[in-house]
Amino acid sequence: MEKPFYSKWWFSFMLAFIIVFSADYLLNFSGLWSNTDVVDEVQVSFNSPNWPNSPVGNGSFDIANQSGNTSDGDSIVIYYDDNLAWHDVSFSASDLDGRLLTFFFIDDIEVDKLQIGLGHQSTLFIPEEITNGTHVVRAVQFEQNDKTKDIVFYREHEFEMKND
Repeated sequence: MEKPFYSKWWFSFMLAFIIVFSADYLLNFSGLWSNTDVVDEVQVSFNSPNWPNSPVGNGSFDIANQSGNTSDGDSIVIYYDDNLAWHDVSFSASDLDGRLLTFFFIDDIEVDKLQIGLGHQSTLFIPEEITNGTHVVRAVQFEQNDKTKDIVFYREHEFEMKND
């Protein structure tokens, strides 16, 4: 019986495929292969030397999770596992100036910015460098959405991260 014409080509193709992808995997895993054109950082550090000591502007901002809600005066505790891909904290905000962006910071790392007016509920993802300890999440609106200008809305709340 005659062999199909593609058997030799199929074997050669599969062997080349395995060699190429094995080498690529090994080089990536070892750190010898890198693409310097790719930027993987999405969080922006923001150093504000002068966060206000008290709330600024009208509106509300609270954080919550299964342990409670800051609007009720509860302490927020987030238990985390190093093996999970991400961690988050829920928030609600209302009665803000919808013509401005609201910037969200966790320990001076900008994690999100949203246009919020009458009300909004969502989740902020916690950067992986945030681990055990007490941390601060801030909701801030700046004049003309410019971080170098005056703050027109400011609220902050603390939460605690604990490794289970």
